[in-house]
Amino acid sequence: MKILIVEDEFNAREGLAALIKKTSPIHEICGKAADGQEGYEMTIALKPDLIFVDIQLPKLNGLQMIEKIVNAKYEPSFVILSGYAEFGYAQQAIQYGVREYLLKPITYEKLISVIQSMENWQNIKKVNYGKKIILQDEIIKSVLLDVKNDSKEALNIIKETVVPEKMYIVNLYYGKNTDSTGLIKILNSFCKYYNFKDYFMSILHANKFITVFINCQYELSDMVKKIDYNLIFSLHKFEYKDLTVTLLPIKVIDNLPGILDEIKFLNSWALTLGNDQVIYTERISNIKSESNNKVGQFDMEALSAIKSGNIDELMKANSDLIAFLRNNKFHPDHIKNICIRYAFSILVCYKEFNVDIYEKAQNIRLSDELKDSCTMQEIKDCLDSLVNMYQDSTSIQQNVNSILVRKAMNYIASSYTDKVSLEVIATQMNVSSEYLSHLFTKEVGISFSDYLKKYRIDVAKKLMFNSNYKIYEIGEKIGYKDPKYFCKMFREVTGLSPKEYMIKR
Repeated sequence: MKILIVEDEFNAREGLAALIKKTSPIHEICGKAADGQEGYEMTIALKPDLIFVDIQLPKLNGLQMIEKIVNAKYEPSFVILSGYAEFGYAQQAIQYGVREYLLKPITYEKLISVIQSMENWQNIKKVNYGKKIILQDEIIKSVLLDVKNDSKEALNIIKETVVPEKMYIVNLYYGKNTDSTGLIKILNSFCKYYNFKDYFMSILHANKFITVFINCQYELSDMVKKIDYNLIFSLHKFEYKDLTVTLLPIKVIDNLPGILDEIKFLNSWALTLGNDQVIYTERISNIKSESNNKVGQFDMEALSAIKSGNIDELMKANSDLIAFLRNNKFHPDHIKNICIRYAFSILVCYKEFNVDIYEKAQNIRLSDELKDSCTMQEIKDCLDSLVNMYQDSTSIQQNVNSILVRKAMNYIASSYTDKVSLEVIATQMNVSSEYLSHLFTKEVGISFSDYLKKYRIDVAKKLMFNSNYKIYEIGEKIGYKDPKYFCKMFREVTGLSPKEYMIKR
């Protein structure tokens, strides 16, 4: 086997390498990485058979690295390295196909046992008498994703095993439910309860799908009833509610490799039909997509709530929109477009009144999150995240009622590095500088110039502890070109010089 070690501690990395060479000299250590990103890149370049990976790593942690490797369709075997405090975290790795773990400190006996186990695992996956063996829980995954070009071999296994009768794909989108083991148990119980003649099940982690190929004697109408009254009932009984079940009849086994897009299409209709019943083509064909001119009212509700700083009203606007979408039969793409437009309206309003929140919202790639949402709850969570950002903001703007003052504060937030003038801002707003100055002091409690000074110094404080800039460079970055003047302003706000402040902190 080719072995890759991913461990950030030098002594632990080299010690494990030496121990492997001593206990298993027939295996090659093809690489050693000090962080998760390097481990991922080495995996792509070196194609190891086995990877020893620590949980806590820089850049990408162990699970993030494994997930990225699996999503890139590379499937080496993984052994997780963890301490006792991380044992529960290590157990989560099972959902990514990790089959062994080593608790630190690693002993000679434990390492031998794990390597022997991984050797057996690798032998199962290798050629046996000239024929490639694919594990049962990888068969459907291999057919749908063509994992390691195994699609043809996996399809042949199904053909050799199954005498076709009525064939179906039952697909479960598990979304944010992380307990895939519990879901698999429910699916297995469902298949065994009805004595299906043949079934193959796989997890498609990248799509958050658990996909089951079923060969049985039941007609479509009977399968629909069995899924609605048994499978979905069981899922809800065990509190698995934010998920979707779809059903796709298969006429010919050879059609299996091309149906992943059909599964995704069916799954998307949960936005329109909900997830209390199984979704299949006939249910969709009976839906006539509606149009409604009331959609814009929710944008207006949200904008009004933001302008007035009312968090409860903004959350209510989200809930009203979701309830409206649930009660009307829109095409899934139309639902996503409505929500993206709604979110964009909120972002534009944030930009006008609060740059800090706007920038945070930009970082979460909300549009992509909404496009990838497969249930209405996921869409609601995306929209509510915008409200939570607004609620979590500690900006003084939350206590400011005047739109003119909010715009002035927004101007400072976006232009504090330049020369900021009350007169210029007042001119842009078509009001007198005297009126704006009076209004600003009344709403904020301090003068415009004092607020500007405090804002700049607050930024300077953050730069002192989150960057390697020198003091005079920090002054320049917040709009004070003269280092002495920057020190003077800093002392006026904090009572300390920049150097004293850094030492005291």
